[in-house]
Amino acid sequence: MLQKFYDEKLKADYETTDLRLFNWQIIKNQKIKIVFLDIDNTLVKHGSREPDEYAKQVIQVLRKHEFDICILSNAMSDRITEFADNLGVDYLENARKPSAKRLLEKLEKKGYTNQEAILVGDQLFTDIWAGKNAGCLTLLVQQRFHDEAFQVKLKRHLEKYLIRKYQK
Repeated sequence: MLQKFYDEKLKADYETTDLRLFNWQIIKNQKIKIVFLDIDNTLVKHGSREPDEYAKQVIQVLRKHEFDICILSNAMSDRITEFADNLGVDYLENARKPSAKRLLEKLEKKGYTNQEAILVGDQLFTDIWAGKNAGCLTLLVQQRFHDEAFQVKLKRHLEKYLIRKYQK
């Protein structure tokens, strides 16, 4: 039963250690038009208001492949707006991941279907689960920083256990 849940809701379609080095042409070839990017620990350190060099390079790579880009965060703050504005990309704050509702609303507003989207993030229980709930492709990226809130560290241990046990 847990295996089925993992396979259907938590197993990412793709994995990478570095978004700059990922082969985005594979995604482009699948007719994906929009990339939803988690912010905290996917692009920058949790709580960052400004994109670092890594985040800027990721956005450059995605633009080179002509993807529409949207920052996606569960946070509700002007920090997300400021961060996205600094990169010149769209955003969705208070995404309520792993729920797919706000993500699907954003897709509809932008004129895309879930079949044209990929959700990129560093956590199975928020990012990947949200993407799966929305019917999008998913890409799990290795977390960039290890200084996290206690509850996130607990989730990480469970994620690692599930990946070791059920990854095929």
